[in-house]
Amino acid sequence: MNKKSLINILLFSCFIFNIQNVVFAKGQFVVVAKTTLPHGQNYELTKLQDGRILISEFTQLNSSLDNPIPEEKRFLKRFEIYNPKTKKFEKISQPKIWHYYYTKPIVLDDGKVLLVGSFCQMGPLEKDVTPFQLKMCTQSQYAEVYNPINDTYKIVGKLQIPRSYFGITKLNNGKVLITNGVSDYIYKYDKNGKADYYETNANKPTTRFSELYDPIAETFTLNSQTAVDIRRKHVKVGDARYEYDYYINNIKSKPKPVYPKGDLRNKLPELQETIYDVPQNDISRQTVTLNNNEILVLWLHLGTAEIYNSATNTFRRLPNFQLKFRDSRNPEIVHKIPDGRVVIIGGKTGRTDNNAVEIFDYKTETVKYIGTIPITGDGIYHSLLLPSGKVLIYGGILRNNSIWKGYNPIHSMLLYDPITNTTEIIDESPKNFILGKSIILDDGSIFFVASVNGKTCGVIYKNSEL
Repeated sequence: MNKKSLINILLFSCFIFNIQNVVFAKGQFVVVAKTTLPHGQNYELTKLQDGRILISEFTQLNSSLDNPIPEEKRFLKRFEIYNPKTKKFEKISQPKIWHYYYTKPIVLDDGKVLLVGSFCQMGPLEKDVTPFQLKMCTQSQYAEVYNPINDTYKIVGKLQIPRSYFGITKLNNGKVLITNGVSDYIYKYDKNGKADYYETNANKPTTRFSELYDPIAETFTLNSQTAVDIRRKHVKVGDARYEYDYYINNIKSKPKPVYPKGDLRNKLPELQETIYDVPQNDISRQTVTLNNNEILVLWLHLGTAEIYNSATNTFRRLPNFQLKFRDSRNPEIVHKIPDGRVVIIGGKTGRTDNNAVEIFDYKTETVKYIGTIPITGDGIYHSLLLPSGKVLIYGGILRNNSIWKGYNPIHSMLLYDPITNTTEIIDESPKNFILGKSIILDDGSIFFVASVNGKTCGVIYKNSEL
């Protein structure tokens, strides 16, 4: 395809008018169509059995005094399908339940798609809990199954433990394993029946219990306990209520953090101190199916991991799993490469990015620090494991200054080879593109959801060097 043809595609597919800013790179970027719905950062791309791509997003609008939005209109569901054969996006029906941002769809053996994600994390102040939030929490404890053939949803089993930010993996027997996550909120009511307080109830099962979803019975059952026991503690200081991760298997491993002067958390008693603050999106959601069919459950922000054996239905902690960078490590990049090892790249400590490359060997159950790669930005960057075993890394932003008044997208695309431990800049995306998540199509090309001049589009990328 020549440059003139490509410009025409850009013009007519995504309403691009500023063609002088289009940069043509080594590979071929083709904007195929505009999505039927806008998408932010919380979507997932899932390949269906017929080769189509499900784009699924649960998102939430921010309400403010200047722009008030009724609570029942803040929670949005944006589902659609990209058809590689027609190169078009297809409108589909929307789920019945708003689950949660990090709901990862699982394609079951029969081709249907399981949606699991509980929305039971409320505001930090007791008075902020509303009847609508309680209703959302109750509904979201039920899973849904989407049938892409007839475009219908069916509400199926109920989670035994309401949870979000969990790991989810389909096992070889077709069942779905759910591990860990966040779920502390058991509600108490005042004399008028209004929820006025919620706390961890020690007499209830916690997310240390895994669950199994049986697609035949369409039910969830409590399963064995995980080897890593991490709980959250709630402490009130004045009118504020703070959450903490405190003990891992009853071992405190970090001193009390030092907060800025005037921060109420400085008044917390020592006995109620924790390892460190862990944002909810740092809770372990990373699971990898190893070559021996065991499941690796990664707690990267805590520098620990465990193994689930489906044959014995047991978890065991890996004592020799030691990462070089441990603080709030939440990498986007975790991939099992063809030789069975697991590559872990990136991570964050506050506003500092760790560009470390570490590789887990499932045979020795140890982690080896390899070095660093030239990821120069921060924020959200993406990756894609290629059939060659190499990892394509792209995205991220350069902050303009320390208080984040603005940002500049990073357009360079890196190719990391875990065998030779080398990295090269393989390409550069056009300057008016902001590439989002990606997936490999059946024909081997790479499909991106991207912002092109502010419009959400589908982009096909081909590069003979990959």
